[in-house]
Amino acid sequence: MPRQAVKHAIKHAIRLAANRTNNDEERRRLKRARALLEMFEEDRGRRAANVEELREWMGMQLTDQLQMRMNRRLHGIDAGVAG
Repeated sequence: MPRQAVKHAIKHAIRLAANRTNNDEERRRLKRARALLEMFEEDRGRRAANVEELREWMGMQLTDQLQMRMNRRLHGIDAGVAG
């Protein structure tokens, strides 16, 4: 394989790896966002009207408990966090 073709193949592989990483990170963010919205709905019995309302609700939660709920919803685990 000519040297230029090897360089091109390496650059292409790096771009693909970066895209895959970005896509994985984006998928994780979307899953977490969906889980937060679902938890809000469970607690309030309705959807959040806006992002500010969701933020306020999150601010009223105990961080450890919110994290445990998130872990259970996303992974089915408690991650060893005491409640």
